[in-house]
Amino acid sequence: MKIRLSQESFASVLSLAQSVLERKSTRPILENILLQTGDQRVLVCATDLRVSLVQREPCAVEMPGSIALPGRKLHEIVREMPRGSVDMEVKENQWVTVTAGKSVFHLPGTAADEYPSFPSPPERFLRLDARLFREMLDKTLFAASNDESRPYLCGVYAKAWTNDSGEALLRMVATDGHRLALIDRPVGSALDPFREGIIIPKKGLGELKSVLDGVEGEFDIVSDQGRVFARVGSTDLSVTLIEGTFPNYQQVVPAESPNGLRIKRGDFLDALRRVSLLSDQESRSVVLEADGETVALSSADVRMGEAREEVQGVFSGPPLRIAFNAAYFLDALKAVGGDEVILSVHDPLSPCLLRSADDTRFLCVVMPMRVD
Repeated sequence: MKIRLSQESFASVLSLAQSVLERKSTRPILENILLQTGDQRVLVCATDLRVSLVQREPCAVEMPGSIALPGRKLHEIVREMPRGSVDMEVKENQWVTVTAGKSVFHLPGTAADEYPSFPSPPERFLRLDARLFREMLDKTLFAASNDESRPYLCGVYAKAWTNDSGEALLRMVATDGHRLALIDRPVGSALDPFREGIIIPKKGLGELKSVLDGVEGEFDIVSDQGRVFARVGSTDLSVTLIEGTFPNYQQVVPAESPNGLRIKRGDFLDALRRVSLLSDQESRSVVLEADGETVALSSADVRMGEAREEVQGVFSGPPLRIAFNAAYFLDALKAVGGDEVILSVHDPLSPCLLRSADDTRFLCVVMPMRVD
């Protein structure tokens, strides 16, 4: 194999590909990227057997062929090479020479036939709005769990449903047991992949979010044989779905309470970020006290000190004192968006419902913490 391609575009596709690879695998081949020439292009392929990515990059093919190379090291090398063209040539015994300007690297490769095969997507895809889908991921992915002992929480649950007005919607829900994020959006007629409800793993959706970054218009998606396939331009992504039943999240979402706090999101976010600097390092606990138009946030750490800040807001209901994990609440406030947020709380030990005043189709639930 002998090819020439742009350093900048090659570094870009390698950056995306290396993020798919396993960091420590019992199968060393899974730490490699497969390069395979086509018609004046090279296929840059990566897989961890659950997430598979194929990118097609234009190049000059002087001699066709294929080779597997250590993914992260190849990315580091190409990223640091001089701007311009990069030449790659497979030599004897699977050694590969990578050249740009006066920089020359020699890497040991592995025969391409040792690389795992890639799942084949079905022929028919459906079209989804890329910006809308990316927004749904932005607002839910942060709440998915990293606890692999509960794999059904390590992803986002996506299901098509129809509201009382007959409007077809796609719902995404994620929870780690401490917080929950739920969003509904009308995505047109491309709801078939989500009819039965599927759990898409966090890592795969993170890769899809990266692929969709900056994409306007629509992209292709389909669900088949326990996988979700997405096609974005010249890039194909396949993600193996999580088996299992997603918890009954609806019983966690509290009904709206008459006890509510209406507050400027930016002011609340900034104050919470400052006060949390002196929160307990383990619990990250911050106390919110609200009474009429007085809203105060406070924190204390036995080693570092105390912090308190008042924020302007309007609270309806009896005086409230509630504690929560500041990190969880900051994530929720960032995701909610809008100028004003509404916090709905039944009592200090009940889940706190957080909404934007401008968007009734997105909500977050944050579980409270006990305070003395």
